[in-house]
Amino acid sequence: MRITLFRGKRGGALRVGFLETLLFVVLLGLVFVHSASGVEVSRVKELYEKKYEFVDKQVLVKGTVDKIVDIAATDKLGNFFLKDNFGDTILVKAMKPPPSLGTNIMVEGTVIITTTSDEKAGGVFIHALNITVATQDLPRTSQKSPAKLTKGILLLSVALVGAVLVAVIILIRLKTTDKPQFEHKDLTSLNKDTATNRINVSRINASKGNVSKGNVSRNAETKPDLNDVTQQLLPGCFELTAGLHKYIGKKIFITASYTRIGREEEGVDKSSGWITFPQDCTTVSRYQADLRYEYGQYIIISRSRVNPTFVNNEPMMENDAVVIRNNDMITFGEVELTFRGK
Repeated sequence: MRITLFRGKRGGALRVGFLETLLFVVLLGLVFVHSASGVEVSRVKELYEKKYEFVDKQVLVKGTVDKIVDIAATDKLGNFFLKDNFGDTILVKAMKPPPSLGTNIMVEGTVIITTTSDEKAGGVFIHALNITVATQDLPRTSQKSPAKLTKGILLLSVALVGAVLVAVIILIRLKTTDKPQFEHKDLTSLNKDTATNRINVSRINASKGNVSKGNVSRNAETKPDLNDVTQQLLPGCFELTAGLHKYIGKKIFITASYTRIGREEEGVDKSSGWITFPQDCTTVSRYQADLRYEYGQYIIISRSRVNPTFVNNEPMMENDAVVIRNNDMITFGEVELTFRGK
């Protein structure tokens, strides 16, 4: 998950997000318009044989007016039979009087299955949406109907709008590449800092006020000996405020720009770059979270899939990132830390 929330220019991020959403809507419209186009059927026989596949779908059928049916008093539709080039016929119902007998036409309409007992209807008919009359015999590749031309124009318009949006998004991204922003990289990889920027946060021996072998030292408030490692404390620290009751009030100082947080594991060396809790502290995951210090602020990233990290009682999903500030409460299961910052 990219930390797009912390971009240097928040407005730019919002603009790009809006344009990407708009592009998605345009592409969805493109699919819809395309799907709305009628399926050209070469033989009427197909509609009978596959009527359950064609039902409620738009089709295009070419042929001639073979027989005009008396207009029913109930539906007041212009009914006629359409004959294709193979001699097969199908009933067509239109909202206007049908063309004259023998007229070459192309019908665009919806396939409807009927419950009529009339075997001549074949149990299926076409509800005509558009009828195009040809001046001569319709060739296999006849001219497009006005409806198809309209859909073609819609397809072209939607495609052009989509192309413009893509170009705008690319242009905005190019303009914002030179602005300060947080790196969108894999936060699971260890930060390759020099030895002067590393700290053994989790392995604390009693003489130096660190957590030793899974226990929080009674002298944890003592800052690390800076004579051993030439490094400088970063601003802020964590205070243990709940969970490990005998260590309530103890502080954990931070001296690395990137630190992992989790529970100790048998046979796994977490002596460097980790804040760890005892193995019996089962409510903390073995790899619970990451802590990063960038641009003068701390960011905590939840890493556990089944055991969410909470910030001020608000749960974080896996790979979610939140900026923490003074007096914010960070909870890992039953363990609660309070951030003491600037």
